[in-house]
Amino acid sequence: MSNWDDVKKNVGEKAATLVEDGMHIGLGTGSTAKWVIESLSKRVKEGLKIKAIATSKESERLALAGGIELLDPCVVTELDLCIDGADELAPDMSMIKGRGGALWREKIVATMAREMIVIIDETKLVKKLGEKAKLPVEVSFFGKEATLKEIEALGFKGAFRKEGVALYKTDAANAIIDLDTLLSEDLRDQHKKLIGVPGVIETGLFFDLAKRAVVGYRDGRVEVV
Repeated sequence: MSNWDDVKKNVGEKAATLVEDGMHIGLGTGSTAKWVIESLSKRVKEGLKIKAIATSKESERLALAGGIELLDPCVVTELDLCIDGADELAPDMSMIKGRGGALWREKIVATMAREMIVIIDETKLVKKLGEKAKLPVEVSFFGKEATLKEIEALGFKGAFRKEGVALYKTDAANAIIDLDTLLSEDLRDQHKKLIGVPGVIETGLFFDLAKRAVVGYRDGRVEVV
């Protein structure tokens, strides 16, 4: 049986093989995405020519250290591929994302890409979103308590994410509210209601973006589905 670090490494290395020469790609954030970046860095040293947008400062740091050329996200409108993780993945390829704190940037980059590949271990596979993960919602610090009040008025329960004793701050200088409750079967409607609250920047509900998933298992298997 592999340990989970080995599973993530296997998934990251497999996902990196799906990147082709000349591609412009989106680099996700998280412990599995780190292995994608490291694997791609090795391929770049061997002659692979790619350019990338990183979804977080940490992924940007890893990419630059590995010799991956970065694109300016302010001018790019389209990517060939985005590779990123998920907190949960349902059978219809819908996802909850945001535990790594980069959900707003991740959704922008995923939307730019012609294809998104999700990289996960088997524990992230669920029959229904909300089985295990909380729903992160990225909100502006300005008026954040009023925003939380409006979200709670919709029937949700949640709290601001903390880092130690301080409120967590995303790379985009926003706050995150982690919601305990998914209210209905119609998650698209739920996203629509949340995104309509003033101060809400983005939710961790991702629909119609992922095309394939690279899934790692404790027994050492890696599947592309």
